[in-house]
Amino acid sequence: MDGNDSSELQNLALLAWTCHCRATRGEFLHAQQCLESAVDVLLRLLQRFAGDGPLRRIRARNPRRGLEAMAPALAHDLLAIVLGTVDMPEARLLELAERELKPRAITLDWDEVANIRQRIRAG
Repeated sequence: MDGNDSSELQNLALLAWTCHCRATRGEFLHAQQCLESAVDVLLRLLQRFAGDGPLRRIRARNPRRGLEAMAPALAHDLLAIVLGTVDMPEARLLELAERELKPRAITLDWDEVANIRQRIRAG
């Protein structure tokens, strides 16, 4: 674990929280921008912690490119989040991070992610 990875995880959580706050205020364009940025942060972290798995091929400059071929289920989940076809996409993104990234990056501080996810779910 390095400080950059911890900062990136914190950034992911804060982007999801900002998305939630903006959406509740009716600032949907800014909320969407925050959500899209959070998706890219998650993909960068998944690439860093991929080990020998297919996600190691995620491109730093364009992390979504080719994701459907590398990890179809992950790509499907992220598309639903980005398109907003799931309830509370910002919370779902944090849940996805906990499901996909946490087992690979257990040394990162996940308490803030869980706290923000719970606050979003509580409304």
